[in-house]
Amino acid sequence: MYAHDEKKESDLTIAFGKPGDLNKIEKFKILSKILIIENDDNISVLFKDIINNLKFKYNVIDDLIIDCCNDCNIICQMIDLIEYDIIFMDLNICDINGISLVKLLRNKYFNKKIIGTTTDIEHKNKKNKIIDLFDDIILKPFDENIILRNLKY
Repeated sequence: MYAHDEKKESDLTIAFGKPGDLNKIEKFKILSKILIIENDDNISVLFKDIINNLKFKYNVIDDLIIDCCNDCNIICQMIDLIEYDIIFMDLNICDINGISLVKLLRNKYFNKKIIGTTTDIEHKNKKNKIIDLFDDIILKPFDENIILRNLKY
């Protein structure tokens, strides 16, 4: 067993307004084991940086596990080793498309949040059974508020 195999959540406290105004404090938890499946290494690094910046912006003390993968052959192995809380996945990943991969993950391995990522606004606007396999579809370039919304527990 790996040290990071235990389920862990991070507490975030975000204060809005003047210091000492306890009525303006919002508390929430975020999912802390994150897998980014993306075939473009630059986008993976950018996405990971956005999540890490959110961690510092909102003073998350606990460590986040953020893994990136662009090899469809090892994605299932990674999921077998680590119980991820959430997956962000490019809809056009690797040798198979993200829709085929999300079907495999839903059927065999993963019953947690799977968020599709795409540059194609048409995917975001489609409502069909395949797209419904994802918990959400977010557009690139990424909006940190949408990422944070999906990371909330």
